[in-house]
Amino acid sequence: MIIRLAICASLLSCGGARGPKSSSHHADSESNSDSALVGHSKLEELIATGQASAALQVAAQLERRGQDISDETLGKLSQLVDRIPSGKLPSLEPSLAASLVLLRRSLLALHAGDSDSAERYAQEAGQDPRLRQEWQGVLARLRDRPNTIDTHKIAVLLPLSGDHAAIGRAFLDGISVAALSDENVNLLILDTQGSEEGAREAVVRAAKAGCLLAIGPIGKYESAAAAFEARVQRLPIAVLAPTAGYADSKNVFRLVLSPAFEAEQAAIVATELGFQSLAVLAPRDELGLLQANAFAASARSLGVEVVMLGTYDPAAIDLENDVRAFLNLNPKTNKRLRQHYRQYGRRSWKSFSPDIEFDLLYIPDRTARAALVASYLPYFNVELESRDSVSPLSLRQKHGGRIPRIVQLMGSGAWLGGDLAARGGAAVEGALIVSACPGGLELDVSEQAREFRNEFRKHIGRPPPSASAHAYDAMTMVLAAHRRSLSGGGSGSRTGQELRAAILRDGVCGTLEVNGLGQVEGQIEVLRVLAGVPEIYEF
Repeated sequence: MIIRLAICASLLSCGGARGPKSSSHHADSESNSDSALVGHSKLEELIATGQASAALQVAAQLERRGQDISDETLGKLSQLVDRIPSGKLPSLEPSLAASLVLLRRSLLALHAGDSDSAERYAQEAGQDPRLRQEWQGVLARLRDRPNTIDTHKIAVLLPLSGDHAAIGRAFLDGISVAALSDENVNLLILDTQGSEEGAREAVVRAAKAGCLLAIGPIGKYESAAAAFEARVQRLPIAVLAPTAGYADSKNVFRLVLSPAFEAEQAAIVATELGFQSLAVLAPRDELGLLQANAFAASARSLGVEVVMLGTYDPAAIDLENDVRAFLNLNPKTNKRLRQHYRQYGRRSWKSFSPDIEFDLLYIPDRTARAALVASYLPYFNVELESRDSVSPLSLRQKHGGRIPRIVQLMGSGAWLGGDLAARGGAAVEGALIVSACPGGLELDVSEQAREFRNEFRKHIGRPPPSASAHAYDAMTMVLAAHRRSLSGGGSGSRTGQELRAAILRDGVCGTLEVNGLGQVEGQIEVLRVLAGVPEIYEF
């Protein structure tokens, strides 16, 4: 929806500013103002609760009353339109909201291969002067699609320059190794530069080159931009963004498992192991909050309480203050700690035994940061589950007569991306790791994983990172769909049909299957750190 957001952001400048309405009575002016506030408040409430059709109706009413809608609200509203099933799109009087619905109808027609209807809806959307220029551009790109398709050409859209070039190269390596198995495929590699505009341009170039379909990009925003442009260009695309969304079961697919899926599965594992008081401590960034909320929502759906949900600065060198806050080690709010300080002095915090309300703590972060967070816990006298048993008497003596709650650490698959033992030491010994794809790492998971690692080393010259394993499986699914589609003419739509029914039973990341929404689903592995080495954990 990036193009829509850009459209929404330019609407006020295109449509002109609306001045305040004159009124003969000050009371009438105040009444109108109050009414507008109520209307905008209602609109925000409907958007927040996902009531798309009702939100569009209210937005249209506000427009008829001459009320401005902020760029931010319009952006949220345009995103909601994508969630409305085709049969439930509302009919609205001419308005910006109606034009957004026409945009949705146009895209749905494109997905179905109905170019005439797609163009008609686009023309109707262009009746709004604030959208006319943008939609003329969309129609021009729609008509610029080549008549001939090279059934053997697949575009690869990745950030090969800019801030995300390293991860882009890792994905490209995995895709390239997978493509070695199919001599009938030619790859057109395009650099998205890690930007929305670069992603859109790459899709247009792929379409003009007559590519059968595209795979990539990997970033959240560039993938959204690429998915939108691919709909316009009628180019099937398999995005590799781990964030859920973008897929539509028609010609846009998401072929890598999301961190949210992994976090949801982690909560299921925690409950299956019998833990009833869970906590999350996650980096304070978009991905960390996504996983934290997914873990908490999954646990609550199973009737298990998430008693604490904390965050920390993902860029800070020193995390002591964030971990202190999470453990409530603040004498202003912690009565026991105040009393301890009065009795033993402020430097006595090292002998203080904190109150722990949870028996499992989930930390979804990369190796270095997760290990640092884990190391702070025993530093603050939090007892962690490990292989070594500790007698209740020893614990009572250590914690001033109290027997503390022992906490099981649980990490995400990102824990497997580095030297966990060297960074975390004793703090991570006995920790559980829930990973959606441990097979790309040096773990004895399956024969397919071992073959992939050997092939990767042979052609790339180094062990594969996890990103390459994900990319390898995604490309393997694309190639299989492509081979099946050749028997029916090898068209993009036929390849899309094959992808919609794709199942990869022997992938590096295990069994993968594309669901009805065009998004891949898979399985997870549970590992436990023993003697510093993650091993498959059977429970």
